[in-house]
Amino acid sequence: MALWVIIPVKSIHNGKSRLAGVLSSEQREKLNTSMLTNLLETLREWQEFSGVMVTSHDEAVRELTLSFGFEFLEEHAPFSLNKAVSSACRKCYEKGATEVLILPADLPLINKKALQSILQDNTEPPVVVITPDRRKEGTNSLLINPLNGFNFQFGQNSFIIHQQNAIARNYRIAINLNPEMELDLDFPEDWDLYQELILTNNIQNGG
Repeated sequence: MALWVIIPVKSIHNGKSRLAGVLSSEQREKLNTSMLTNLLETLREWQEFSGVMVTSHDEAVRELTLSFGFEFLEEHAPFSLNKAVSSACRKCYEKGATEVLILPADLPLINKKALQSILQDNTEPPVVVITPDRRKEGTNSLLINPLNGFNFQFGQNSFIIHQQNAIARNYRIAINLNPEMELDLDFPEDWDLYQELILTNNIQNGG
């Protein structure tokens, strides 16, 4: 296995603009830093990979990535999520990757158990393991095995589109339904749900 993890990051300073109605710019920056740091720490503890590559045009992202000892790929204009992922795949392939796992940086509940559940579905290649968001519209993780010129279509309705692309390439599809992977923070209602989960967890733990 030569699995590389790819993490595309828009910007620590300007990311999560759709949460502007509930969080200030400073709060959003802290949130973005916290989520990316948690993801990198989780990966460092997990270690079920050959390498990690973060791609972004943000200098703060580069510094944080390198502090963990992971690879950083600078993204160049015009900025595009799918272009960034494709470029990172090519770079990982050059480094010997045979399969890739693409993870967004805005999964606040991600942990080693959630990541391990993805690998449990990574059997009988060629296979695409997809974790949808909680609305079953977007893609919150995508594992491609083997890495072979997959057409990435992150964005609106990507959960369905990625399945269609997998079928077109004769990949088996495994749907990974995991509550800890399904919550991303795109909209104010996502933030409200996240706060409810934190409050419930604190009550259950006597906090």
